[in-house]
Parts: sequence; structure tokens; C-alpha cells
Amino acid sequence: RTYAAPPVLELAGASLVRGGAQVLHHMSLAVRAGEHPAILGPNGSGKSSLTRLLTLQLALNAGHVVADGPRATVLTSEGLSQAFGVA
Repeated sequence: RTYAAPPVLELAGASLVRGGAQVLHHMSLAVRAGEHPAILGPNGSGKSSLTRLLTLQLALNAGHVVADGPRATVLTSEGLSQAFGVA
């Protein structure tokens, strides 16, 4: 029996409004160790906004970003830098 590893990066219930437009609505994403997700979509579909949320360049209107699996660290800019080496 195999069990899925806990996510190393998780976006839960994320909502984002930019310029009066709903960019993301209650989006969730879990990335486990060894996974390499691809974010695909047409222009204006929120790919760059999602990336900016995951790197804390944008703030969520709702939801949260969690890193480092079972330790469930809710990310701050400092925590992201420490966990993933993102500046």
C-alpha cells in the first residue's frame, strides 16, 4: 500500500482580485516532492498571478499558502526565502 507524500507547497482556497476582476476563485494546488507541475492556460487566465502568489509577490484576498509538508508553515516572505531559496 502506498500513500501520497504530504505536499511541500500547498495553495488552499486561494482567491485573488486584481483591478476589479476575479483572477482566481477558491483555487487549491498541492505539489509533492518530486512533482513538476506545469501551469498552462491562455493569455489572461491567471498563470502569472498564480506564480506571483506562490512566491509571495502578491497577497491573497482569501486562502493561504503553506510550505514544507508536515510542518505546515504558513508562508511569509522570510519563510519562503528560507524554505525554497526565493528572494
